[in-house]
Amino acid sequence: MTDNNIKEISQPTINNPLDTGKKTLKDLLDEKNHELLKELSFINDCILFCNDNYLIPPKRKFLIKYNDFIVLLTVNKKKNSVTVKKITNFIIQSVKEIIYHTNPLLGKEEIKKSFLITIKNENGNVDEIELKGDSKSDYNKFQSSLSEKTNGNIFSGDKDIFKEFFSLYISPDNANKVGVYSNPGVLDPNTFLYSNALYKDGEIYYADNSGYIKLDEKHYIKLDCDTKYLPVLAKSSKPAKEIAGDFITNIIESFGKNAFMALITIGHMVMSPFFKHFIKTGVPTLILFGESGTGKSTIIKNGLFINCMPRQALISGGSTTKSTEFLSSRYNAIIVCIDDLKSSILLSDNFTELIKSMYNGTTRTRMKNYGKEVENIQVNSPLAYSTNEKLPQLKEVHNRLNIVEMFGKSFDPSKFNYFETNEDNIKELSLIHPEILKFDIDFVENIYNEIIKFIKSNVKEDTQERVINNVAYACTGLKLLMNISGKEIDSLEEQLIEYTQNQIKKYDDVKNVVDKVLSEIPVQYSLGHIHVDLEFRIESRVSCDKIENFVCFHKGSLITKLNQCNSHDKSKYIDEDMFNSYYKNHPRYSGTKTVRYKKGIYLPLEISRYSVCFCVDGLDDYVMLFENNVPEATNASETTNAPDATAKNPFCAF
Repeated sequence: MTDNNIKEISQPTINNPLDTGKKTLKDLLDEKNHELLKELSFINDCILFCNDNYLIPPKRKFLIKYNDFIVLLTVNKKKNSVTVKKITNFIIQSVKEIIYHTNPLLGKEEIKKSFLITIKNENGNVDEIELKGDSKSDYNKFQSSLSEKTNGNIFSGDKDIFKEFFSLYISPDNANKVGVYSNPGVLDPNTFLYSNALYKDGEIYYADNSGYIKLDEKHYIKLDCDTKYLPVLAKSSKPAKEIAGDFITNIIESFGKNAFMALITIGHMVMSPFFKHFIKTGVPTLILFGESGTGKSTIIKNGLFINCMPRQALISGGSTTKSTEFLSSRYNAIIVCIDDLKSSILLSDNFTELIKSMYNGTTRTRMKNYGKEVENIQVNSPLAYSTNEKLPQLKEVHNRLNIVEMFGKSFDPSKFNYFETNEDNIKELSLIHPEILKFDIDFVENIYNEIIKFIKSNVKEDTQERVINNVAYACTGLKLLMNISGKEIDSLEEQLIEYTQNQIKKYDDVKNVVDKVLSEIPVQYSLGHIHVDLEFRIESRVSCDKIENFVCFHKGSLITKLNQCNSHDKSKYIDEDMFNSYYKNHPRYSGTKTVRYKKGIYLPLEISRYSVCFCVDGLDDYVMLFENNVPEATNASETTNAPDATAKNPFCAF
């Protein structure tokens, strides 16, 4: 905010003579005693005498700005004299009332106020000084605030003079209102704060050289953020419709058979401004998965530029989940992108928890130093990843992701016009962003709901609801981009159905924790790591003249053994607590019973353990296991469906 934009503090009226023929005391200072006042100091006062040609005001004491300092005038009517005392060696050029907004996108906003004064001292030096807390009312603290900036600025006066000084020169009535925000991004519906501009209700207001954005004569807004990479809105004479149209066309020309995957990626990323609205139903995390050379990193960078973020905002895939989560809290509805995510992060418990918390914007708390305070880490922005690594095989992760697979070297870099070397083209992508903000949320939600209806009418009925919602979320963004560009995409509906079916298949193919245990038993048996009658038992039962095959095991012992066998592969880790939560509802569960196990391969001693039983008919991996270990068929009634009774069994190791 430059001084040209701020009106100078108005001079208080020291007298308003009814007799226009008489002069004021300001005239007295200007005309007769200029040299005397020039030598005025904080120690030495001066006395000026006046005659009947000067109008003496009824007020005995008052402050006035004279040249580049402020003086106190004390009138003695009997002697027709005025005592002049120097109060400051500076004047106040402008006052800004700063309103600080911590502005988390979700949750309660904290607001703090202070004053920012611009002063010019008698030597011509200009400083900005912030008055916080009691500095606005306590003259000693006010002087301390002056001294923090420089030792050359002095206020010399008592408490009463300070009150008068503050009311005249630093009053909120004189101040320009400045809203200072700690997070860039969405502030309110149809309001978005960039580092260099504000979009509000269809209008773009650009910042001045100091970063202040003028809304009207008395109101400004500014971003004051300690985050390194901030959104910047470019300027261009090219319309957004043309920019979006050229971009879509170039993707189709350059990405070949992966063109739809590139477009659905961009569609997902342009939905970021609507994060707060869709967090109610769930905002999926984007993962670009596939081999190198398919354009994954390139297209995710393009999505960043549409979100007005620089290439450097694409952070390293080795970053911890906690740092990623913290970064999400520093932006408001601006997608946070991580490139080349490492398997050590992907397969960690922290990654699973992060994806689950991101989906519905769950707040996490952490203790500050010495445990004195609790800090809330609020999720404010969605995430996007690219990776070549294997994804975690957990249903609760898959149904919160949009997984975009890009395989095959169909990307032709020679045709693509949006690399970082194409600086003008890639910067212009940011101008698509204000056009996205123009869409009314009801319009966006209608598109979203229509896509859900279309998908449901073309896929199997028992599909997991979240998978459909996640696909509809990304496709809604693509539809908005098409709306801006005026472009249609050939075979869009067919490609959308195929993509959705692949997403459903990925989800269905993920084994839940019980399936993982059942599938690992024959695998580890064939490798010689576990043994029949030692870690598990198999049995056949006669039921309704039909033989059924079952596997029985003690939960704690077997799961511990399987995790030891797969210690080299964290993706195969089995959570015993999760198993305990799910196994009773599994369709193959057939109750519990006490089973006798050997203590060792060559030891005849046995131990009884309370075990769970599952039917394994139809599981091909168990055919060879039963052929090699033919069990004697028993009556099905021997197995009970009684609840776990750990405390009643002295041999149980739970």
